[in-house]
Amino acid sequence: LSSVHVHTKLCDGKNTLEELALSAWKAGLKTLGFSGHSHTPHDIEYCMTNARTQLYRAQVAKLKERYAGKLDILCGLEWDLYSDDAVAAKKPTILGHFDLIKKVNGSGKFFDESDPRYTAAAHKALEAAAQAGCVLEVNTSSVYRGFREDYFPSPAILKEWLTMGGNVTITADAHEAKALTFGFEEAAAQLKELGYTRVLVLGKDGFAPCEL
Repeated sequence: LSSVHVHTKLCDGKNTLEELALSAWKAGLKTLGFSGHSHTPHDIEYCMTNARTQLYRAQVAKLKERYAGKLDILCGLEWDLYSDDAVAAKKPTILGHFDLIKKVNGSGKFFDESDPRYTAAAHKALEAAAQAGCVLEVNTSSVYRGFREDYFPSPAILKEWLTMGGNVTITADAHEAKALTFGFEEAAAQLKELGYTRVLVLGKDGFAPCEL
């Protein structure tokens, strides 16, 4: 079991890296992947400063040594549109919360998620992700944090991604220790219903398939 989308107090999380590592080890996880918000010139209240990014890397390196043989620890960054480096240029491994735009649209207050303009934009983005070889993240945080009753991305998007032959991985986008594996079993069951037969699990040696 792995949890590879995890935020700490160095950005907008509630726990220290050490607290999260200890919780992951106690929970029997095999892999813990930190993914601090990369520096942006906007929304600085949630991202890491350049100085904090260096501290973050150093603390992750120390935890890797401390938990060697007990818990595999990975160091990642979450890039977005406003990050210092262009996301596309970085060729991200995992494409996170693909349809984040729907986060506060649970009641359809702001837009119709079945509108052709929206679905066409989603299709175009999926094509770009497929061409880049991205793994699509199934992110359970929308439910944990009370924004929605469904995960990111929507079942319709996941169905289309399956027809493209795309791979998925399940994450919690955890901002506190108790959320590290929230909704994993439910997300796996949903994927199986949609026709997926496996998910990819990220570890220190890369992705490994896990049958559903």
